[in-house]
Amino acid sequence: MNTCYLTETDVDRLERHAAQASPQSGYQTMLDTLLEHAAVVEAADIDPSVVTMNSTVTLSNPSSGEHMTWTVVYPPNADFAQGRLNVFSPVGLALLGTTPGDEIRVTPPSGAAQTLRIEEIVFQPEAAGCASAPSAHPSGLTVPGAPRKLKSTFVRQRLAPHQYPREIVFVDDLPKTATVLSSPCINAQAPRPDRRGTAPDSTRMEKHVAVAGNTDTSLRRGLKNRHIQLIALGGAIGTGLFLGIAQTIRMAGPSVLLGYALAGGIAFLIMRQLGEMVVDEPVAGAFSYFANKYCGHFAGFLSGWNYWVLYILVGMAELSAVGIYIQYWWPGVPTWASALTCFVLVNAINLGSVKSYGEMEFWFSIVKVAAIAGMIAFGGYLLLSGAAGPQASIANLWRHGGFFPNGAHGLAMAMAVIMFSFGGLELIGITAAEADDPHKSIPRATNQVIYRILIFYVGALAVLLSLYPWQKVASGSSPFVMIFHVMNSNVLATVLNVVVLTAALSVYNSGVYSNSRMLYALAQQRSAPRALGAVNRRGVPVAALAASAAVTGIGVVVNYAMPAKAFELLMGLVVSALLINWAMISIIHLRFRQHKRATGQTTRFASVGYPLTNYLCLGFLAAILIVMYRTPGLRISVYLIPVWLAVLAVSYRLRQPDTQLTMPGVASRR
Repeated sequence: MNTCYLTETDVDRLERHAAQASPQSGYQTMLDTLLEHAAVVEAADIDPSVVTMNSTVTLSNPSSGEHMTWTVVYPPNADFAQGRLNVFSPVGLALLGTTPGDEIRVTPPSGAAQTLRIEEIVFQPEAAGCASAPSAHPSGLTVPGAPRKLKSTFVRQRLAPHQYPREIVFVDDLPKTATVLSSPCINAQAPRPDRRGTAPDSTRMEKHVAVAGNTDTSLRRGLKNRHIQLIALGGAIGTGLFLGIAQTIRMAGPSVLLGYALAGGIAFLIMRQLGEMVVDEPVAGAFSYFANKYCGHFAGFLSGWNYWVLYILVGMAELSAVGIYIQYWWPGVPTWASALTCFVLVNAINLGSVKSYGEMEFWFSIVKVAAIAGMIAFGGYLLLSGAAGPQASIANLWRHGGFFPNGAHGLAMAMAVIMFSFGGLELIGITAAEADDPHKSIPRATNQVIYRILIFYVGALAVLLSLYPWQKVASGSSPFVMIFHVMNSNVLATVLNVVVLTAALSVYNSGVYSNSRMLYALAQQRSAPRALGAVNRRGVPVAALAASAAVTGIGVVVNYAMPAKAFELLMGLVVSALLINWAMISIIHLRFRQHKRATGQTTRFASVGYPLTNYLCLGFLAAILIVMYRTPGLRISVYLIPVWLAVLAVSYRLRQPDTQLTMPGVASRR
């Protein structure tokens, strides 16, 4: 894994410049931090694809399409207007150790943070310590060609010294903040020892490069592989399995097993497409960022806000389900009261750090996974031992009207509800910006979570349908709880109701997390109010979290106004938003791969069967849309899709009237 490379000549020069500079410059502190993250090597051993001293770096701004070129130089040679960047500046430090495809975020003194992507690196060994090469500058600096001019938003307005904020040191007209989003120098799991023989502390470098004023705009990496695995898995194990499954069984009978297997396969293909993009560029906002970069700013605006609304609706649906589960014990408790209590509790939990959220969701998911695995094992025991009674038999899968009791039409009608069950897998993409090692954890989570989901859904369903005839599955409560209750096992039914209640809280918890991060990313992309892009000292986007919570609170009102219809209505809206999201992922991935092919780049985690599987997924999603249109209870959701897209288009036009609308698949001309 790459790290920050310096030659002995580089170190000697930097030490000399730091010693000669005034204490107020902060150069010595910056140098000490830099050396803790550097490998001192011979110039010939430096990887030319890694930014080092005197590297010329071409960056792009995905939001505006602008390109710029900077050369990282020693302090005396710095000239920001000419593209020569002081290595002791926040941006200079952030660039060291990066490679093509990495991201840094630049925050000007006025204006929202903007993400810059490293596109190309020109390595100049004659300027990095090789005395044999000719030099066109006393310092050994050679700049190939004239740098492109930067937009004025990236240049600090000149202020008198007494006007500078005391807590910030401005150097060479640089922006005041530079935060590395994906840098091997900072995120290395096993950093190399420096020349002092000590291993670098990655947190010090990150803390240093985020040289913000009083308002920080940086998320914190704190999610480990086990967190991401269980977050993605737990996000898809909720009301879709424990409550929505009753509706699918009534529609399709035992053939629902085939429906879940088919939908799971499509979900896997789409998650591999998302995973390929996220592993290549692990940034905040996931597919909203990719839509913005590869399909235009409007596509990023559309996908980001659609995802945000999707999880607002998911949150409302989960809160509705909580009320149903609570009524198993206390039928007299109104669903809105239960929803309000859980609403306050979960949002309070999310005010903690991302690591706290990761731990909470990890254990939530452990409870769900253990319960489902235990139920499958217990159901297998009942079938083999005969303890469940004479009606329990694997023959129930075909005995009562056959495997397709309602025909292929019944299975088709169930597919829309089945898709609801797989919503949440895309959380893998949202966690990338806060994962400790996204290049390893994201591929593992993407490959493994779908297999586990299929085992849990198909396995649990097979046990459920074997224990009891499918016609007698009730619709008002969880089928799993009902099965154990019918078997005169009230203790098991109570325990399982606790589990399904935990599942609903877990999915809502993940929804609160993902919504706050997506709204934060939209603010960073200038697609949401700038205030929503701020985070507190723990790296939590509190403003985005509060705004999301306020809108989700409408779900409590829905529960109060029409408790009997709340879950069904919200589920239909969720499926519509989910279809848009997944279709956007496949479309964006097509553009992503086209861009990579055109620029001669390869990716680390290739998707399966590109581009045929992209079109297969889009065709499948279109078929689901047709099914929803032909289902009376879900038809209203289909009618609302064009209305919702029109609202997004008008909102985008009002917010950015000078920007041409760009639909997915058409390059932006901004």
